[in-house]
Amino acid sequence: MAYPSNTSAERLFTASTTQVVTLPPLVQNDVVYLHISSDGSSSISSIVGDNANTWTLEGSEGSVAYVYSSPQGATPDTTVTVTFAATEKIHADIFVVKGADTTTPTSAIATTSVSSEYSVACPTITPAAGEL
Repeated sequence: MAYPSNTSAERLFTASTTQVVTLPPLVQNDVVYLHISSDGSSSISSIVGDNANTWTLEGSEGSVAYVYSSPQGATPDTTVTVTFAATEKIHADIFVVKGADTTTPTSAIATTSVSSEYSVACPTITPAAGEL
């Protein structure tokens, strides 16, 4: 059964086109979700882990919020380099899901609508049996 573990947050307040996010330890064969919020309107041009694990965009809200996932293999990433088209400051939230299906980690994707600057309407999703 999959369960969340090793959550962390990182604030990178130095403006740069390249931001390096440090992942928590012990994520071998787990799924890592990375939520990135930026202070501007520049889009992400690439996201690359230091051990070449694949990062998939799960969703975004304009050019200020992104969610990526990455099934980590036998050699997990320890850092992720996020490159923007222009200079940004970011906040990164990292969620590790232990015991998740690393072949199809996300089978239910919810879409959201922003009703105001301070309120996000979140839909209900129903994951398949055995998924988080």
